[in-house]
Amino acid sequence: MRGINKIRGIIPLINAIEGTTFKLNLIGDFLEKNLKSEIEKLPGWKNVIYHGFCGRKKINEIISRSSIGMVTFLNAPNHIKTLATKPFEYMMAGLPVIMSNFEYWQSFFGDVAIYTNPNDSKAISDSIRNLLSNPNQMKSLGKKGQRLVKNELNWKKESLKLIRLYNSLDD
Repeated sequence: MRGINKIRGIIPLINAIEGTTFKLNLIGDFLEKNLKSEIEKLPGWKNVIYHGFCGRKKINEIISRSSIGMVTFLNAPNHIKTLATKPFEYMMAGLPVIMSNFEYWQSFFGDVAIYTNPNDSKAISDSIRNLLSNPNQMKSLGKKGQRLVKNELNWKKESLKLIRLYNSLDD
């Protein structure tokens, strides 16, 4: 499901930027009735730049002028053992990524991301602040993630694995 909803951690994320100078580029449609009006009342909303639904070209443009990719989905069965598209998009663009501290994500992505408690707005805010205050770490994580996606975690590599699997089933 693409779009903005509570289970994807929008409320703790907006609360995390309250009282900071951080700006959050928010892209997508709101999937829950009244959610937009609910979060517009949060003090952190003044730091949100809401773009609404955007096409791929506009999304890439917004990502290209961003500093950090955020993927702080809440702990839910459809999140903790899945791979969202967002971290791959951010890594491909060379952005450092702050992600939910799900065990599966940590083991899959390893040291190419910063992990935080998605329910804890202060932890999210601290992760953002710490990363922004360390440009060398930002650059290093961005390059590591981009290298990982270009060299390992991409459809071309995965298609070869799938073909090998299909061929092994033939035997």
